[in-house]
Amino acid sequence: MIRIAIVEDSPEDSARIEECLAYVREKDQLDMSVKRFADADHFFFDTAPDYDLILLDILMPGMNGMDAAKRIRVYNRMVGIVFVTTMSQLAIKGYEVDALDFIVKPVNVNDFYLKMHHILARLHFFEKDQVILKNGEKVVSIAVNSILYIDVSGHYVTYHTSSESFEQYTTLKETEKMMEPYTYIVRASRYYLVNLNHVDEIRGDEVIVGGFHVPVSRAEKPRLKSLLASHFINGI
Repeated sequence: MIRIAIVEDSPEDSARIEECLAYVREKDQLDMSVKRFADADHFFFDTAPDYDLILLDILMPGMNGMDAAKRIRVYNRMVGIVFVTTMSQLAIKGYEVDALDFIVKPVNVNDFYLKMHHILARLHFFEKDQVILKNGEKVVSIAVNSILYIDVSGHYVTYHTSSESFEQYTTLKETEKMMEPYTYIVRASRYYLVNLNHVDEIRGDEVIVGGFHVPVSRAEKPRLKSLLASHFINGI
């Protein structure tokens, strides 16, 4: 269970953030609870268990978000803090309280999803599904669900996430076999695999994955459409 608190004085913004979290919960099939607070005073008055993540508005009446974060850090050094603000420059001081990131209002659901996925990965909520990649002396471990798509060029396969890419000397066929336990990683063409959890839409001869345009072959397109429809309706 991922326990998340939203501390936001605007009912409209708070509701929008909760809607976006519901989208994340559905798309990644996460066990998540969300509680909203109108200001920092109500949050500190709460007697609920500790939270895993706090989405904290910076500009609030009474105690502002930055002061609230400093108070939180007095008794909890581990909880994730993410600032929500209309002015990104205000979030720069977040390093003082070890903030994970910041989200700019008005909140866009796709941008929010990408940010939250990266944040939850950093908090190790995707740790159980990891792959180990090797390239020469370099060895990295990445969460499978953080992969947007995989492509092959020559003898190298590249795993693309929202923030970086990892290259490995292998074939796409071998990679596809390694990904068999993760049924949401599927083939889009002879050169590409995509993560259905991050697919936004199939448009023409492309599939949009986390904002990236990936070619889809005519042969694979019907199957990909069917898998995507099944994924959204029933999950995979």
